[in-house]
Amino acid sequence: MSFAQELINMMDLELAAQSQKEEVERRAEGAWRHQDKMDKRFLEKVMRRLRTKRRKRLLNPIYKTPLLL
Repeated sequence: MSFAQELINMMDLELAAQSQKEEVERRAEGAWRHQDKMDKRFLEKVMRRLRTKRRKRLLNPIYKTPLLL
């Protein structure tokens, strides 16, 4: 194999490695974005639950609590 052919072969390998690296980075970015979206949805659900609990508590005050005067 000539030197020029080896050089071309090495360049092809570098190109393949670079494209593979870009693919991995793109997938990782997508996974991060998906995880952020799922975290946001979870936190919104928790906030909504807390809001409804607070509203119910305000609508139904417990009269049996002792008044400390």
